[in-house]
Amino acid sequence: FDEYLEDYNSAAAAVKEGDSQQTSSMNLVFFRDHCEHLARIIRIIRQPRGNALLVGVGGSGKSSLTRLATSIAEYKRFEIAVAKGYSMNDFHEKLLELYNTAGVKCQPLVFLINDSQIVHEGMLEDINNILNSGEVPSLFSPDERDKKIMQCSEAAREAGITSRDEIWSFFISRVRDNFHTVLCMSPVGDAFRTRCRQFPSLTNCCSIDWFNEWPREALHGVAERLMSEVDLGSRADLRENLTNLCVDIHTEVVRTAGDFWEEMRRRYYITPTSYLEFISLYRSLLDEKTVELTDQLERLENGKLKMKETNETIAVMKVQLEEKQPLLEKAQKDNEVLVADLKVRQEKASVVQVSVAAQQAEAAVQQKASKELEEDATAQLAEAMPAVESAIKALDSIDKSDLTELKSLPKPNEIVGKTMMSLMVFFETNKSEIDGWSGNMEWKGAREFLGYTRLLEKLKGYDKDAIKPQVIAKARKLIEEEPVLTPEVCGSRGSKACKGICMWILAMIKYFEVAKVVEPKRKALEEARAELAITNKRLQEAEAALKAVEDELATLQKGLDESTRRKELLENEVNMCRQRLVNAESLSGSLKNEAVRWEDNIKRLSERIGTLPIDMFLSAACVSYFGAFTARFRKRLVRSWVEATKAHNLDVNEDFSLVNALGDPMEILNWQICALPTDETSTENAIIVTMSHPPRRWPLLIDPQGQAAKWITIRSKQERPLKVIKLTDGTYMRTIDMSIRGGTAVLCDDVAETLDPALDPLLNRQIFSSEGGGPQINLTPQSQVPYDPQFRFFICTKLSNPHYLPDVCIKVTLVNFTVTMDGLEDQMLGEVVAIEQKELEEEKNSIIHQISEGQKSLKKTEESILEKLKNAKGNILDDDILISDLKNAQSRAQSVAKRQEEAKEKIAIINKTRELYRPVANRCSILFFVLADLAMIDPMYQNSLEFFKRLVATVVEGTAKPSGF
Repeated sequence: FDEYLEDYNSAAAAVKEGDSQQTSSMNLVFFRDHCEHLARIIRIIRQPRGNALLVGVGGSGKSSLTRLATSIAEYKRFEIAVAKGYSMNDFHEKLLELYNTAGVKCQPLVFLINDSQIVHEGMLEDINNILNSGEVPSLFSPDERDKKIMQCSEAAREAGITSRDEIWSFFISRVRDNFHTVLCMSPVGDAFRTRCRQFPSLTNCCSIDWFNEWPREALHGVAERLMSEVDLGSRADLRENLTNLCVDIHTEVVRTAGDFWEEMRRRYYITPTSYLEFISLYRSLLDEKTVELTDQLERLENGKLKMKETNETIAVMKVQLEEKQPLLEKAQKDNEVLVADLKVRQEKASVVQVSVAAQQAEAAVQQKASKELEEDATAQLAEAMPAVESAIKALDSIDKSDLTELKSLPKPNEIVGKTMMSLMVFFETNKSEIDGWSGNMEWKGAREFLGYTRLLEKLKGYDKDAIKPQVIAKARKLIEEEPVLTPEVCGSRGSKACKGICMWILAMIKYFEVAKVVEPKRKALEEARAELAITNKRLQEAEAALKAVEDELATLQKGLDESTRRKELLENEVNMCRQRLVNAESLSGSLKNEAVRWEDNIKRLSERIGTLPIDMFLSAACVSYFGAFTARFRKRLVRSWVEATKAHNLDVNEDFSLVNALGDPMEILNWQICALPTDETSTENAIIVTMSHPPRRWPLLIDPQGQAAKWITIRSKQERPLKVIKLTDGTYMRTIDMSIRGGTAVLCDDVAETLDPALDPLLNRQIFSSEGGGPQINLTPQSQVPYDPQFRFFICTKLSNPHYLPDVCIKVTLVNFTVTMDGLEDQMLGEVVAIEQKELEEEKNSIIHQISEGQKSLKKTEESILEKLKNAKGNILDDDILISDLKNAQSRAQSVAKRQEEAKEKIAIINKTRELYRPVANRCSILFFVLADLAMIDPMYQNSLEFFKRLVATVVEGTAKPSGF
C-alpha cells in the first residue's frame, strides 16, 4: 500500500489544472483497520455495479481511502466542487459528464460524494435512482437521448443490438456496470437516519462499510510513524514514551468529551483529524520554540561573554597603560634630540644650496651665450654651403672621359688655361698630394695635374677650412682678370669639366670669405666652451657636495620619521588604551545591572530548553484538544495529562499551564488592553486563536456574549484591517476573495451549526504554490486566488451551546469563548468602578497602557542591546558610537524601568481602592450566570451580556448612596 500511495502522490503532482481528478498529495499511515477498509473499497468498486456506502465520523479516512482505492483500481475519479449558489442544474451537468464517460466511452469511474456536499436533497434522490435503475428522470432531453443512442449504436451492433430502445438499454447497462458510486456519510445526528429511510437504495444497492473509532493499535502506529519525523535533538530517548503518551492523551480527551456531554450536555467530537493535528502541531511547535529559545540564549550568552571580556579588559588595560607610559616619555625625548640635530644640519645645507644655486645660474648664462655664438656661426656658414654643394654636384657630373678630353688638348684656349691655373693654385703649396704633378703652373703642368686619377675625389674632400688667404687672393686675381671666369663662360667657351671646376673654385672662394668673418666668433665660442667646462666642473663638485649633505639630511630625516612614527604609535596605543579603558568602565557600569539579569535569564532559558520537549508536547495537546472545553474540564484534562506524563517516567512541571508555556506577558497585557477578559481561560483562548492559521485550522469561536468578536475587532485595528461578514450576505465570498488577495482579516459572525459548503476550500486550506509564482488557493472551481500569508479568518457563533458535527470539527478549531465567572467578575468590577469613580478607572486604564508601552520599550531596548553586541565586529571597545548607543539604551531602559515601578505602585494603590467594590462585582457575576441558566427553562429568558451590563449600570447609578459613602 505504501508503494501505491507513493504512485498516487506522484500522479497527483502531475495532474493538470482543471482536471476532474485534481487533488493534493496524501500522507497516510496504514494500520490493520485502514488496510481492511481499503481492501473492501477496492473489492467493491472492481465488481460490476459495485457501489459503497462508507459510514463514519468526519476525519476517519473515508474519502482518502476511496481516492487511493480508485488509483489502485486505475479508475477515473470524479468529485463535485460545491460553491456558493450550487444548484441542481450544476449537479445534472456533472451527471451528464459521468454518463458520457461510463456509457459512451465505457470507462470505469468512481463518483465520490460526501454528505457535506449534498446541498439539495434532490441530489440524493438522483443518486438513489442511479443506484436503483441507472436512470435519472428528465436528465436527458430528447436530443441528448438520440445523441447517446447514436454514439452507442456501433458498439450495440457488435453486440447484436439494433433497435433504438435496446440501444438505450444497452447504454444504461454500460453506465450501471462502469458507474461506481461511493457515498461518505456521517452517522452523527438525524440526517443520516432520515436519508436512509427516504432513499432506501442507499442501503439496498450499496455495500456498507462502517469506520469505527480508531483502536489503540492504530493510534500507536500513527503516532510512531509521525513521531519518527520529530527532531528531538539530544532528547531522542523520549521518543518512545512520547509515542505512548500520544495515545493516552487522545484516549483521555475522548473520555473527557463523553463526560462533557454527560455533565454539561455539550457535544464535542474528537476525530482522528484532531489526533493528526496534535502530532503535527507538536513537531512544528517544538521546532519553532527550539529555534526561538536557542537564539535568545545565544544572544544572552554572547552579551554575557562581552561583559566578561570587558571586565577582564579593564585590568589588562591598566597594566598596559603603566608599561607603555615610560616608553612613550623616552621616545619623546629621543625625538627631541633628533629634531635639534636635524635643524643644525639643515642650516648648513641651506648655505650650500645657495652657493650651488649661484653657480647653476652662472653656468646657465654661459651656456646661453655659447649657444648663441654657435647658432650665429652656424647660420653664416650655412650661407656658403649651397654653393659648395652645387660645386660638389657639378663635380659629380664630370667623369674621367671629360678630364681625359680636357687633358688631350694640345693647346687650350685662354678660358681653359686660366681655369686650370686657378685650380692648381689651391694645391700649389701641397703639390705632393697630386701624384705625377711637378708643380708647373703652365698647361704642361695642368696636363700633369689632370692626369691624377683621384682628382675628383680630392676636390670633393678638400679641406675648405684650411685654405690660406694668399691662395684665395691668387685665385681671385686669376678669375677676375679679363676675361673674367664664370661658370657660364667656362661652359660655353671651355668644356663641361671646365665649368664644374670653375664652380668649385668660386664656391671655395665664397666659403673662405664667409669663414673669415665667422672665425673670430668660432674662437670666441671655443673660449666660451672652455670657460663653461670649468664652470660645469666646479658646479658638479658643488652639486656632489650638496648631494652628500642632502643624503645626510635624508638619513637624519628618515631616522626622525621612524622615531616620530614609534612615538606616534606609542601615543596612539596609550590613547587607545585610555579610550578603551574609559569605554570598558562606561560599558561595565552601564550594563552591570543587565549582566545580572542576563545571568538569571540564561539560567531560566537553559532550564526551559531542557524541559521544552515535554512542555511543547502538552502545549500542542492543549491547542489541539481543549479549545471547546470549559475551564473546569480544561483543568481536569491538564491534571490527567500531567499524571500520565509522570506515569511514563517523564519529568514534567506540576503547575504546567498553556499560558506559562506559550504566553508572552507583554502580548497578553496588550490583549487585555484590547478588551480580552483577564481570566486564564480567556488568555488560553487568545493563544489558541492566534495560533490557528494555515497550516493549522481556522478558529471557530463559541461567543454568545460577543467578547471574542470585540477583542478581535479592537486588536485588528493595531495589526491589519478587518472586514465583518455574515453568511447571509450576498457578497460575502467577494469580500473573502479581496481580503485573501490583500492580506487583511475577515470575521464571519453569527454562524449557525452548519457552514456554507462554499467555504470548504478555505476551511480545508487548499493552498498550493503555482509555478514561478506565490501561494494560491482554489476558492472556487473557476478561479485561483493569490493567497497572502498575512490573511486571517475568524468564525464566530452567538449560539451558547452549538452542536457542531464531526465534519465541521475536523475543518476548524473550536474555541469556547463563553464568559467565565472570574472573567465576568473582573469586567463587572471595571464597570462598577467606572460608574462610581470614573477618574480612578480612567487612571487605571491609562497606567495599564503605560505599563504595556513600558514593557514593549524595555523588551525592544534589551533586544537592541543584545543585537548590537551580537553584530559588533572587532573589539567593541573601539566602537565609540556603539558604546554611546549602548549607554543611551541602558539609560533609557533604567528610566523606563523606574517609571514602570512607579506605575506598578500606583496601580497597586488603585487596585486596593477598586477591591472595595469587589463584593458588588462578585454578586453581579453570580446573578448573570443565574439569569443565563434560566434559558434552560425556556429560551425566552435569554439575555445578552451587554443588556445585563446596562441593567447593572442603571441600578448602580440609581441607587441612593448612604451618608458618608
